[in-house]
Amino acid sequence: MTWNVIFLIGGIATLVLGIFSLVQRRQTFLAVAGILWFCIVLFSQFIPNVYNAVIIKGLPVLGSLVLFLALPTFLVLAFFSRKD
Repeated sequence: MTWNVIFLIGGIATLVLGIFSLVQRRQTFLAVAGILWFCIVLFSQFIPNVYNAVIIKGLPVLGSLVLFLALPTFLVLAFFSRKD
């Protein structure tokens, strides 16, 4: 089994857990981070044209923006969010 398949299985697991968490109305930011992780794995391993897309010349590629900016932001927000 190659690492691509292992990453895809882990990405599918985070997608399912993220959707389940959204349906149960638990940690919203953590669920969105799991769904983002699935998208990152899918696009970086299996659809690299989307991951390496340049939106604006001079900015990092789309995949790097999501991986190093959006995902950590959602994780930090998940740590500081409280369930009322």
